[in-house]
Amino acid sequence: MSSRLDDEIREQRGLAYSVYAMTHTGSDYSQLLLGAGLESAKTIETLGRMQKIVAELADNGPTEEEVRRAKTYAAGRLILAFEDTETVADCAATQLIVHGQSFDLQQTIAAFDAVTFKQVAEAACSIDPEKFAIACVGPHHPDEFS
Repeated sequence: MSSRLDDEIREQRGLAYSVYAMTHTGSDYSQLLLGAGLESAKTIETLGRMQKIVAELADNGPTEEEVRRAKTYAAGRLILAFEDTETVADCAATQLIVHGQSFDLQQTIAAFDAVTFKQVAEAACSIDPEKFAIACVGPHHPDEFS
């Protein structure tokens, strides 16, 4: 997702100097979070492009190459993050408190590997681009986003 955002919003259109996508999960929900650092005047156009990119992903799903890269990236990032003991403790505590499960790095990496293209495509197709919340720092009024 970040690659699609980065390519369209930052590289092709020059709307933002920084753009990203990430997820946040709890025991009974997950969120897709998008963000951008940009000139305030480009906020509305950038939001519209983000919504279109998410809608395209929901309608068409990811490519197999995108899923392969995402899995590799996620596993690699996790391995590097676990060089920091605070990250290990935070992840273990979250896994135990939120999910009621113990944490094992090798099991987590195996879980990344076990995710199928079909599972990712189904998750992507479940995203509703019309349901969103926005937070904006700048001279904007809520009516601009409806």
